[in-house]
Amino acid sequence: RVSLPALSPVPHSRTAEQVPTPTLTSHTTPTGPPRHPAQPRALGSKVLSSEDIDFYFDTYFEHFHPYFPIVRSQDPDKLYKLSPILFWTIIAVSSRRYAKDPGLFQFLVENLPKEVWNAVSNPPISISTINALLVLCTWPLPTIRFLNDPSASYVAIAQNAALLLGLHTGRGTHPEFCIGPNRQTDITDEEACFAWMGYNIQAQRVASSNGLPPPAGFFNEAVNRAAGGRSLPDALGYFGLLYEMQKFSNRLNRTMFSVAEEGEGVSDSVIQLLEDELNKLRQLQSRHNTDLDLFTILAVQFELQSYYFIPLSTADKSTFRHNVNRAYSTAQAIINLALRLESSQRFLYHAPQHVFRT
Repeated sequence: RVSLPALSPVPHSRTAEQVPTPTLTSHTTPTGPPRHPAQPRALGSKVLSSEDIDFYFDTYFEHFHPYFPIVRSQDPDKLYKLSPILFWTIIAVSSRRYAKDPGLFQFLVENLPKEVWNAVSNPPISISTINALLVLCTWPLPTIRFLNDPSASYVAIAQNAALLLGLHTGRGTHPEFCIGPNRQTDITDEEACFAWMGYNIQAQRVASSNGLPPPAGFFNEAVNRAAGGRSLPDALGYFGLLYEMQKFSNRLNRTMFSVAEEGEGVSDSVIQLLEDELNKLRQLQSRHNTDLDLFTILAVQFELQSYYFIPLSTADKSTFRHNVNRAYSTAQAIINLALRLESSQRFLYHAPQHVFRT
């Protein structure tokens, strides 16, 4: 196990209640009746057979979906009917690493963005199309660069669309939202909660990665409907922990942007107060201690400690060196964890983009 040098030890004054922790996949895989072989589909000149579609969907839900489990159906025909964009997005993510046809992924890279912009130009946008935007933020196409990354636009569109559907309430169907012929009555509470969690996670990661002001504090209590009275990490495992860590990241960045507006740097005492908060949060989640859980916690820890590199001009030099060394130790631990995860489950082969921007 990789040590956590930047975190204070967790006290063992009492034995933690033994609550079964879901595995990476046990809580995230949608359940449903056995599906029939998919119907062949075409995008422009590219035709996919039933066999190929089933292969790409099975691959996506086995290797990628557990890291960002917002799509709550594994049925290709159902998803195509709900949103062709989501269907082709899943094919794109899967075919990037597991292509049966070497030309398929490049074809989707060239053609999928145009389909996405066409789909979002006619609101209201369905929850399935919202999910497609969020999946594309999680595993973006390789043509993006820092200045032309559409992820910030995608999450902004997803936010407005989700609010219009009322997903922020954690309930799927409302007489108050999307009234008239635009009302969507087939969204379940589970689908609403997972989509809303996914939006908040990606909105925060995109903002942090791009150095943008943090998004509005939409980390509300509505998502607890998916937890059934338990904490999100206990109920949803890694995905619940990821949400809680991004909720903390949102608070961290709102605090830091406020502090930075008032001065020329950040006081190490402010950072230490936030580190103490993170320590307390980690103690509450102490039973979640897999390598992937620790990587998720360390990523936020390092994001916080990176503010030690913009100290006040009056900061003590020895204290600054000590804090920089702590940040360096955290960075080492993150790299070691990533390598350990890569050797055990090919983590870096399937991981979301925000992992590489940590």
